[in-house]
Amino acid sequence: MAIKKLNFKHVIGGIISKLKENSIKAFDIVDPNQTTPFCYIELVNVKAANTKTSNMDVFTVWIHAFADSTNSSIPVLNLCQEIEEALTEDINIPEPFWLVSQGVTGLNSLYQENETQEKHAVIELELKVCYGFESKV
Repeated sequence: MAIKKLNFKHVIGGIISKLKENSIKAFDIVDPNQTTPFCYIELVNVKAANTKTSNMDVFTVWIHAFADSTNSSIPVLNLCQEIEEALTEDINIPEPFWLVSQGVTGLNSLYQENETQEKHAVIELELKVCYGFESKV
């Protein structure tokens, strides 16, 4: 019997909602004319993480943070800190799914965009979601 799994839109939507609750502009698709600072969410991987007793998946998400074009990385790093602080609160996912863990695993990259000269950082977030428990009949 197949287990119903959490739809990707709930993962991305939950992250965007949590960031917006904390006054961070967050999107899943970015308008080319969007002004900085902002971030967008990219779901990069989903892996099974089942145990003997439960069915789980680990979602790996990249949060791309953009800040004003300056001669410093400080504005984008400040935005990264705001994002990390906002994500200390659990995102909301629908029942019957259960968010087992959520955490920022680090800063993947930090660079300057060639076209716009904006600073761009990529933060990695991992979410572990439980779908149900195994039982012996």
